[in-house]
Amino acid sequence: MGIDGSEIADPLARQVSSLPHMGPVPALGISAKFARGVIRHWMSRKQQTQGVLAVCSWTKAGAEELCNLSRNHLRVMMGLPTGHCHLKGHLFKLGLVHSPGCDRCKQASEMASHVLCDDEAVTVLRFRHRGHHFLKKGDFTEISISKVLHFVQSVGLLNA
Repeated sequence: MGIDGSEIADPLARQVSSLPHMGPVPALGISAKFARGVIRHWMSRKQQTQGVLAVCSWTKAGAEELCNLSRNHLRVMMGLPTGHCHLKGHLFKLGLVHSPGCDRCKQASEMASHVLCDDEAVTVLRFRHRGHHFLKKGDFTEISISKVLHFVQSVGLLNA
C-alpha cells in the first residue's frame, strides 16, 4: 500500500502527460531550474575553453565591423569562437576526417585556439601580426576583427 492519494494521482498524471502540449510553443520537456543548472554547469567547466574562447572584442564598433563582412568572412569569424569551423579538430568530431591532428605542427589537435594562440608552425606569422610568437587565449580580445581575419587569411584558413 502506498501513500494516500498516490493510487489516484499516478494514473491521472500518466493520462495528462500523454496529452498534446497546450500552451506556448515550442515547449521544452524540462524545468527552467534544470535548464539553468545545465547552463551553469557548462559555463563552469574549465576544459571547454573552445566554446568560451573570445576571439575579438564584442563592442559596438566590433558589431558594426561584423555587419560589414562578406558572408564567408562572417562564417569564419563566427566559427572561431565557437569552434564550429573548417579545422580538423571539429571535422573529426563530425566524423569527416580520420584524425584531429594539426597538419602544420603535427603535435596538437587542430582547433581554433591552437591555430590562433600556440601552433608552432605559424609562429612567424603570429609574430608578424601580433609581435609575439605565442599568445594566451585572452590576447585576441584586444584585436580588431579585420586584423584577426588578416591573420586567419595568412594562415590559409579562409580558403577552407
